[in-house]
Amino acid sequence: MEPLKRILDLSNSKFNKDTEFEKALNLKPKTVDSWKRGNSKGYYQILPSICSLLEVSADYLLGLDDVPNRNIQLSEDKWRLLKMYDLLTDMEKGEILGELKMLTRDIPMAAAARSTDNSIPTKPNIDNLDNIPTMDEE
Repeated sequence: MEPLKRILDLSNSKFNKDTEFEKALNLKPKTVDSWKRGNSKGYYQILPSICSLLEVSADYLLGLDDVPNRNIQLSEDKWRLLKMYDLLTDMEKGEILGELKMLTRDIPMAAAARSTDNSIPTKPNIDNLDNIPTMDEE
């Protein structure tokens, strides 16, 4: 199922009008109409906010999961980071991802130094961040 269809189905079940949905997301009027007409896929840029508002996972909206919410629990800090990330341009997002790669390259050694059981944790796989499509590739 197309992400927009899932977004619209869920927003229609939660809000009486598109204007209420737009207001809840702090969007300009007629934004949803633009999405419906295919003039914009801007909903990808605010996907975390839409997920939070509609109480579903991004995997569900993207059609990668048929379960709307697997009880994803994020700390307030993580939600704040996601919301701030939504405000960045594509170029800024690329810069942030590059910095995160640099900052996390030594995670296994730092975690091992803190570990009490002397096990060496595996490095999180963040190499696939290069494969995340940008808005220009849609």
